[in-house]
Amino acid sequence: MNRTDFINLIAENAGIPKYKAKMFYKAFIKTLMEVLESGEKVNLYGFGKFYIKERGEYATTNPNNRKEKLTVPPRKKIRFDQGVCMKSRLNNKEEAKENE
Repeated sequence: MNRTDFINLIAENAGIPKYKAKMFYKAFIKTLMEVLESGEKVNLYGFGKFYIKERGEYATTNPNNRKEKLTVPPRKKIRFDQGVCMKSRLNNKEEAKENE
């Protein structure tokens, strides 16, 4: 599913015009990125948690020349841990629907 399909589905499920769903989508992504860049976690109850994980510097070999060593600089990655409700819904649909 691409971004346009997702926005159309949001509009359909919420019963709102597509332009409002697009505004919501853009605002959500912008806000999520701002919070993560500030170093905070975003915990959406029942859905999951977004957070930044720092990966340290490490050494590896050049794939084109196995004798050459390379150092990969440290970097940050966005991580997502799924929530209990989402996990149970994905793995046990009938039980999850009863709990909602």
